[in-house]
Amino acid sequence: MIFIMLLAYIIFEQWKIINASKKVREELDIKLDQLNRTIQILSTRLGARNEELFVDQLDGKEDESLNLLYHMAVKIVQQEGKVSVTLLSRRLEIGYARAARIIDQLEAQGVVGPQKGVGPRKLLM
Repeated sequence: MIFIMLLAYIIFEQWKIINASKKVREELDIKLDQLNRTIQILSTRLGARNEELFVDQLDGKEDESLNLLYHMAVKIVQQEGKVSVTLLSRRLEIGYARAARIIDQLEAQGVVGPQKGVGPRKLLM
């Protein structure tokens, strides 16, 4: 239970950093480093093997800052066998534009196929 609460806190803090303006984001880099250290400690103590799912690597590109949401989206696609922007937006509780960017990433990585008219995209993996 404590791990889930800490994970929720970490996700919330990273969400704040991702959504901050560039000027504020530079000031919050120190906070991100602290969060990454906390994740490493938790991973070591709790034996987590996939800590990269919880660590966003911010290097100035918003697309690459969506790691956690991307991995959650992959799980949704695998469960459903198809995906749409609306489905991701609802399931991940994010805006339409962010869901669309995640689908673009999924397509670029070969997880889902291209859009063919109206309707959900098909799973390729």
